[in-house]
Amino acid sequence: MYNQRIGHIAINTEMVMRRLRLIPPARRTIILAGVFDPANETLVRMYSRVFRIFVSRQYVRYLFAVSDIFENTPFWETFPWRPEQHTRENFTILNTSEPILSFTADEMRRGAELLRQMDIGKDDWYACIHAREQSYFSKWRPELAEHWGKVKFRNIEIDAFEKAAHRITESGGNAIRVGALTDRVLGGRDETRMIDYAGKFRSDFGDVYLLSHCRFFLCSNSGLNMVSTIFNRPIGIANAIPLNSYPFHTYDLFIPGFVVSKENGEPVPFPVLQDMGFFAGGANLLTYSERLHAEGLKPVGNSAEDIDDLCADLLEIANGNSFCVNAVEEQDAYHAKYFDFLEPGTQVGKISPRFLYKYRHLIFPDTC
Repeated sequence: MYNQRIGHIAINTEMVMRRLRLIPPARRTIILAGVFDPANETLVRMYSRVFRIFVSRQYVRYLFAVSDIFENTPFWETFPWRPEQHTRENFTILNTSEPILSFTADEMRRGAELLRQMDIGKDDWYACIHAREQSYFSKWRPELAEHWGKVKFRNIEIDAFEKAAHRITESGGNAIRVGALTDRVLGGRDETRMIDYAGKFRSDFGDVYLLSHCRFFLCSNSGLNMVSTIFNRPIGIANAIPLNSYPFHTYDLFIPGFVVSKENGEPVPFPVLQDMGFFAGGANLLTYSERLHAEGLKPVGNSAEDIDDLCADLLEIANGNSFCVNAVEEQDAYHAKYFDFLEPGTQVGKISPRFLYKYRHLIFPDTC
């Protein structure tokens, strides 16, 4: 099992288990997995109720020692989730099946107590909010500063989500800021409209419970959104960059980040970026920023207004409303044009209708 990042623990393991549930292995098959120092112990404990997991450094070292012998046999599985696994079949499985994990009665009581501590009643609803912050990486693995510097264009400030948090509370819900090793503790709830779970209440268990029971998860482009994904909760990704990024469920939404000219600050039309290869499937994340720089370009995160619009579209989905026919047709047109690297018929998350309408002149300039 992957151990260092919560997103890989979640989606890599979930997809292997959902496939095995759909196509069971031969009788008497025993699954033995190894992991040590996992990014989230609660997820590992919950998966250990499904198959045997040894939480042991020595066992993992043993598995690596024998990997050359077993890796090309039926006795070895690495729990992969790389671009080559982003197939129509796998996304169909994800979109048509129930989660592998479930909570025990004791865990549900523990979750209810956590909500009570945050002054959220049993009949209240909430949405989770997360901003990918540089502070997490700097504090978690400071020795990888050069690596984090190459991918910092995916980061965004939590302040950009305050307008959306106001919308959530004005709609009768609670906005909960999640995350770990954040750059600062937020001010009071009256000031930001957010409950700062990340700064004041955070635990491994709380991460999993909140993200699996929220009405929706409004987030940036990071692995934490995979926890909501494996529990089939709707997510909306802001600042989805690289531009070939997308959430995995058909009811998920995203808004791409912008790329602007360094010379004049003007946003570059999407077809131009596509011709330059910035929508290509499997684009190297570590060289993405360098390629932009070489072209005289730079990424720019979404505004608070755009994130608020994304939140409004998520609320439409959460309330059981459908988008108009024209909006759906344009969502499909975006998918067909800019996600042409996916296998035909592959269904994934869609661009936010409000974003698409607002920036149609950049996305489909030939039709304006």
